[in-house]
Amino acid sequence: MTAPRRAAPPVGRSPSTRLLDWCRTAWQPAALAAAACLVVAGLWPGPSQPPAPAPEAPGAQVTAPVRPSAGKPEETTSAPGDGTTPAPTATVAPATPSPRLMVASLGISAPVREVGVVGQELEVPEDPGEVGIWRDGARPGDDAGTVLVTGHVSWDGRRGALWSLAAAGPGDIIDLLTPDGDASRWRVVSIDRLPRDADHPELFTTDGQHRLVVVTCGGPVVDGHYRDLVQVVAVRK
Repeated sequence: MTAPRRAAPPVGRSPSTRLLDWCRTAWQPAALAAAACLVVAGLWPGPSQPPAPAPEAPGAQVTAPVRPSAGKPEETTSAPGDGTTPAPTATVAPATPSPRLMVASLGISAPVREVGVVGQELEVPEDPGEVGIWRDGARPGDDAGTVLVTGHVSWDGRRGALWSLAAAGPGDIIDLLTPDGDASRWRVVSIDRLPRDADHPELFTTDGQHRLVVVTCGGPVVDGHYRDLVQVVAVRK
């Protein structure tokens, strides 16, 4: 069943299609702090790929008997069949999967939260270990439009959630579970560099081809900013 479409943001509330300020860098000549990217999924030349984290195991229902307390057992004269109530059991409820973006081939496994627009700029999660999905964009269950995801490549000396995204290639699989419960699987079809100082209205649309786009900054650092944006485009599998 097709999920309900999200209405496009009203006039005057849509983000700037220029991602200029999303790619400030935190490199300092003296401190050599790690590069910052205030935007969407990333390119970093020749990143060393971290080991792939183990995927979250699905929740399971486990029944465990309640053990009696330690100490001397109480004496009883109850005979079998006298109506004694058996010991109760404890039930563990299945765990609820958390919103997450996963690219197993790249070792990416990051929590997902919705982000909006502040001024004319798309928010990026403050925690570099998280990624954000634009709440006014298309959703995985829609028939058209771009599902837009953003995150850090690095920030303040830490590798960001999308540190290894630059190594993505056609055919890689992306699994996405959104905060509103949409679970989807995508196949990467292209990896492109975009000019940072140009407009990119195609990223902010609920029309056209239905696709997932993960974007971050990349390329060399020029005047305190990354020169490029890198976008990874995927289609439903």
